Amino acid sequence: MIDKLLLSWEEYNKKIIHLPIPYIFTIRNLEKYLVFFGAKHCYDKKDSQFHQLREEWTKFLKETKEKNCLVLVEGGRISLANSEDEGIREDGESGLITFLAHRKNIPVKSPEPSDEYVYQELTKQFSREYIYYFRTVQRICQWHRIPDESKKDLKTYLEQGFLKRDQKESRWLDFDFSLEHIKIIHKNLFNKDFDENDKEFFWEISRPDREIGILNKIARVQGLIRDIYIVEQIKKYWDEGKNLFIVFGQGHAVIQEPALRVLLK
Repeated sequence: MIDKLLLSWEEYNKKIIHLPIPYIFTIRNLEKYLVFFGAKHCYDKKDSQFHQLREEWTKFLKETKEKNCLVLVEGGRISLANSEDEGIREDGESGLITFLAHRKNIPVKSPEPSDEYVYQELTKQFSREYIYYFRTVQRICQWHRIPDESKKDLKTYLEQGFLKRDQKESRWLDFDFSLEHIKIIHKNLFNKDFDENDKEFFWEISRPDREIGILNKIARVQGLIRDIYIVEQIKKYWDEGKNLFIVFGQGHAVIQEPALRVLLK
């Protein structure tokens, strides 16, 4: 049912060009209040969206009187920084709101499906090589958003943060999780050498709102898996009586909004 309520990618492409970023919407009734902060993924503390995030958080606390509050963030993991700046540098908008919520003793959760579940669902439609390449490309796009002064080299970034975890979560024990394998898959897919600095290329081939090739199809399927699960979790917490402050990427906010407005009554 939820998949029918989500905004389609065709509708999304028509709507998104007219929307601000961050995209913010609210839902409320007599007892509960929800703020959805649809951010651009950013790790630059000077970006104006972090000022907007602080403002929305202050308004949320005032509206709810800090009662029955819960923060929901993207990414599947939650890490607490020692300062606002560190939170932004390490985890962008999720890092900042996690730090702010901790100062108010407000719990933070990440309502994401497990990587194991996502891998299982994707392998019903796509090869392991394409799935692995796509998910690594997502990390490469994230790597490009990190300010230069905080950025590790790509090989270190992937090996320290993701590759061993990917092997564990996927349960592909016989699969080669390495940057060298990525380069081979890249060559086979595009008949050209891998260039980690080609930021625009990686961005285009991994976007779900494009219809360029197989990776964009994987992005759409993965996005649907995540959005359905996230909406289910939001509804669960809402039905439990929680006031919700949600920080996800702008695309999730736009796509989930029509479903949430129907389900959260």
